[in-house]
Amino acid sequence: MEILIGIIVVAVFVWMISLIGGNSSPPPGDAYAETQRTKTNSRNASRADNLLREHKSMIEERWNLANQETEGYELPRWYFDEVTDRQLDRLQRDGFASQDSTITKGQASDIIGLGCPVEEKEKPILKHFKIPLKGLNQTSAMHQVALLLSKPENIESWKNRPATALQKYFFVLFGQQKPAKLTHAQAEEIIDEYMGEHDSDCDFWDSFECTFDDLHDDPELYDIRKPGFTLYCKAIESLKNKEGSECDIFEDYQTIVDKMIEINPSIEKT
Repeated sequence: MEILIGIIVVAVFVWMISLIGGNSSPPPGDAYAETQRTKTNSRNASRADNLLREHKSMIEERWNLANQETEGYELPRWYFDEVTDRQLDRLQRDGFASQDSTITKGQASDIIGLGCPVEEKEKPILKHFKIPLKGLNQTSAMHQVALLLSKPENIESWKNRPATALQKYFFVLFGQQKPAKLTHAQAEEIIDEYMGEHDSDCDFWDSFECTFDDLHDDPELYDIRKPGFTLYCKAIESLKNKEGSECDIFEDYQTIVDKMIEINPSIEKT
């Protein structure tokens, strides 16, 4: 009898320990992972549904203009190509599970773009025409730009916009005379002509331009805030005065970043 009671006591004790352990432990790995996937999928589907509802009229307008091949409404050459498996996978991950292979590559890109930020190439055009970026996404921004540049008067306005800070700096950098009231198109023509005759300067100019774009687009890679063009120019001018080839400056971005921080410490993220 004592042995039997002892066995019962031990069994109850083990049962109680298992309850305590069960309450404090997370669900088994596979079940927990599945639960998290379900929650993520649900959130993505809800977000996708909201995006489609919010931008329904814009998407319909864009697709109608595309299908009608509206004159002046420019689209990528691949817009009507067959949708890719990679795009279909992305649509499903983003919660657009109802989409299928009947849509085109361009339409799939449009849907995916509803959840992406405005691309850098669209920003100057929208800014020129005083279109606020707030509330725009990648697809709606492309649609706005395509609509704007479908009108001849807007194409002319964009072509004759003022020269950029980068273009103006070309004349300072290479000691050239800058025309008054310089337009973007005029500056582009002058720069192209000059670079066609000066190979070494062309290499420096290409590196100068690309490096600024890289540092401006991905400043977080170097733990800095977006550098202004003037600060970047000051850093390059300072480094140019050192010995060595001018193009060597651009071989190590960190050297340029360090110089910008030296000139303006507030650019460094702390």
